[in-house]
Amino acid sequence: PIVGHLHIKGPFWEAAGPCELLPEGEGLVLLLGRGFVYMSGRAIPYRGVVRVGPGGTRWDLEVAGGKLSGRTEEGELLASLDDFSLAWLGLEGSLSGRVRAYGGSGGGSLTLSNFGLKGRGGMEGSFRFGWDEEGPWLEGTVQDRWGTLGEVSYRGGEFRAVGLDVEISRIAQLLPLQRRLRGMFSYDVEVSGRDYKAHVEAVGVRFGEVGIGYVGGEVRGKLDGNAMLRLKLSGERMKGKAEGTLKDGTLDLKMSLEGDLLSSLLVLGGGVKASGYGKLELALGGPYDSPKLKEFNLSLKDGKISWGPTEVRNIVVEARMEPDGFLKVGKFEAKLDGGRLEVSNRRGERPLKLEVLGGVNLGVLQLNTGPSGIELHIPGIMSPGRTGTFVLYGRRPDEPFLIEGPSSLPRMVGTVLLRNAEITYPPTGGKRPSIWDRTDWDLTLVAGEEVWYLRDAIFGAGARLRIEEGDRLTLHGCPARGDFWVEGSLRATSGTIFYLDKEFWVEEAGIEFNTKYGVEPIVYGSAETKVRDENTGRELPVYLRLYAWDPKTGAKLERAPLNECFLDVEVPPSWDISKEEVLRLLGYPLEEYPRKVAEALGIGVEDRVFRSLLSPIEYRLRRAIGLDVLQIQPSLMRNLLAPSGPSLTSLLYGTKFTLGERIGTRGLLFYRGELEPPKPPYGELWSVQHLLGLEYRLWTDTWLKLEYSYDPLSGQRDRRVGLRHRIWW
Repeated sequence: PIVGHLHIKGPFWEAAGPCELLPEGEGLVLLLGRGFVYMSGRAIPYRGVVRVGPGGTRWDLEVAGGKLSGRTEEGELLASLDDFSLAWLGLEGSLSGRVRAYGGSGGGSLTLSNFGLKGRGGMEGSFRFGWDEEGPWLEGTVQDRWGTLGEVSYRGGEFRAVGLDVEISRIAQLLPLQRRLRGMFSYDVEVSGRDYKAHVEAVGVRFGEVGIGYVGGEVRGKLDGNAMLRLKLSGERMKGKAEGTLKDGTLDLKMSLEGDLLSSLLVLGGGVKASGYGKLELALGGPYDSPKLKEFNLSLKDGKISWGPTEVRNIVVEARMEPDGFLKVGKFEAKLDGGRLEVSNRRGERPLKLEVLGGVNLGVLQLNTGPSGIELHIPGIMSPGRTGTFVLYGRRPDEPFLIEGPSSLPRMVGTVLLRNAEITYPPTGGKRPSIWDRTDWDLTLVAGEEVWYLRDAIFGAGARLRIEEGDRLTLHGCPARGDFWVEGSLRATSGTIFYLDKEFWVEEAGIEFNTKYGVEPIVYGSAETKVRDENTGRELPVYLRLYAWDPKTGAKLERAPLNECFLDVEVPPSWDISKEEVLRLLGYPLEEYPRKVAEALGIGVEDRVFRSLLSPIEYRLRRAIGLDVLQIQPSLMRNLLAPSGPSLTSLLYGTKFTLGERIGTRGLLFYRGELEPPKPPYGELWSVQHLLGLEYRLWTDTWLKLEYSYDPLSGQRDRRVGLRHRIWW
């Protein structure tokens, strides 16, 4: 035997693999080991046997999972291909066929089965072909289970493909589209020698909520690359056209659109609604594989975009491209829930350049909201369904907020004043947005009125704190670059902390940042709750405090690094009560501690499960009723996890609801109700504990607090007047 390596090279393909040549009677046997045919960057496997003898040649090969067999005998060739897998070509389906040839003529057939793009088959094809003294010819059809999609033919050097009134959805199902594409289209493609032309028309096209009544166009050109394009569209909301040429590898294309341009955003889905009349003109030029944006003119008015709780109205845009490629934004204005956003740009040393269409230079963006600010919702940082008011300005109030380049590492320069917002960042166990790490920060965050910080923990502790007006944090550097640090402080003198199944009212809490040299933030805080001793009837205060241990002296520190602090409960020393007695008064006697742990766990689980559902409901109710504060705190999970087992009624025990209305900028009038379980000797299934209160800030650090509580079962009433003053040292 002769052992070797077969290597055959064709104009568009190449085959290589091991082989062995053996004698067989008066002929030869060629054994082909596993080899590959390389075509268009893909490797198609083959192996098999070829026998050559006095009577002719026979072959039996396995190619791409299919079988290729045939023979030559007395000048005639017979061959067949069965189940050739198109997966090796990056397509779906299989190919089978037959061919017979004698002398200078022959013919055969090809069959496509379940043909389509990868993972999206569904088309079938049936073709006849042949050749004679007049040349090769081909004819056939492509269809799916609903009918014919097109007819193809080739004869005398001319190829043609025609389809009439084909439902677009039948083709779209083969494409990886997220939304349904509907309508009817027709096409006619002709290739003659080196020339080609194609004409396409579509009517009644709808993609999601976007409708286009008519799209029609044609392409003419030569197979050497030169071409001419014309396209026209008209629909319910807009019309447009495109014209261009491709000559010697250079593209020259102009496009225009007029009408409801923003309606095209409806294809995004996800509840996005948009509309806005405008005109767009643009031109592309340069090498066809890397064209550049040469011209751009956009005018838009009366625009409107809404998604979720955010609505942007009265959008006005004027933008044009200048000769040197700078895209000048002459005007960008929009209203967001009563606020106004203005955007312009200028040339700068650190321009934003979009790496598309040859690089689009946006310069330095300048944002201004005015003192009223704009309402926004930032996912991952704010409570679900809630918005906040953002006031943007520069380092000084008379300067604009800046967004500088490069686009791969944008730089934010300025100040953000936040009002009427609930901040949840960072969520427990969550990840911060990637844009955070890829931004170079020179940003100061300032707390305005009614900024609340919410933090849920999974083991029954959580916080709802109101940040003091005027407190600020300044962000410097870039996390991805490793030079990010924070300076500033946040304080809270009102709010609640949920711990050990009790609601503690915050006296003061704060965190101080100066992390430039890797120093942990310093935290401090204390909160108070009231408990009643059922044995003596006395009511006493219980304090929740942040502590850390001094590693040198062993003393308790009331200001401690964030990673070293812990929570502890205590009562005033004058009460002379042990820690065990304090826990008992809080509802945590040692013998019932396992049950209370289950209840506390329920609070954390409940916050995670129900808060995302309740926040949007609270937000809509608050806006519909016109209240500043509306909060619902259920206890479903705690009651479900309690060892005694739940009943339908007991699931609601412990539910709290709070209503409140601001009085100017200093006062808060509030009502809080709590559903309580039955108390002996009363027979009611539940009762509601009522608390009506007024909190008023007299001066910067002094508050007056009035409270009136009422128990309808026992008839007990309690009136309280408090004066609180904060001293800083």
